[in-house]
Amino acid sequence: MQIARTYALLIGIALFLIPYILKAQSLKYGVYRGDSRIGTTLVNLQKKDNQIEITTTSNSAFTVLFMDNELYTENLSIYSEGFLLSSIDHQELNGEVRSHTEISWKQDQYRALLEGKEKNLDFKAIQWAFNLLYHHEPKDVKEVFSERLAVMCPLEDLGNHSYLLTLPDGRENFYRYEDGICVESEIRTWLATIKIKLE
Repeated sequence: MQIARTYALLIGIALFLIPYILKAQSLKYGVYRGDSRIGTTLVNLQKKDNQIEITTTSNSAFTVLFMDNELYTENLSIYSEGFLLSSIDHQELNGEVRSHTEISWKQDQYRALLEGKEKNLDFKAIQWAFNLLYHHEPKDVKEVFSERLAVMCPLEDLGNHSYLLTLPDGRENFYRYEDGICVESEIRTWLATIKIKLE
């Protein structure tokens, strides 16, 4: 009898906690250059009522042309009813601001604060941005919005749950998914290929 009561209590606790567990989802990635681990990327998705907040923070340390560098990136994107409502993307290199972009939906239009300059964007409804690519596989998606550059980037389905995203300057990002979650990403720059692997 005591075992049955304990079992029932454990089931009750589990059922009580499940909604809270599902509301917050965190992913941790190792950042690699070649075989060397150079940093960490954390992605946290939180559901609040009809909104989704996604926070991504990344820290990495690497050497380029005999110079040591530290790169810090942070992004907060908020979605409401399936559409991007706002985004703040901030990046620092060796403690100096490298880029800062703010996106907001105001008066039925997206506005961007890009490197201190304001401009209106022609996009009517942004459903997919870079930050969303970690927790959700972009099936049947043809383009993804860059929160940092404030532009749409074409996305190609390579098959086998793999995708190739091309930036305006020709650089490419590669994403691979398992069970709807990004398990590996490659950022192909002019100097090196950076890999991000789910831990």
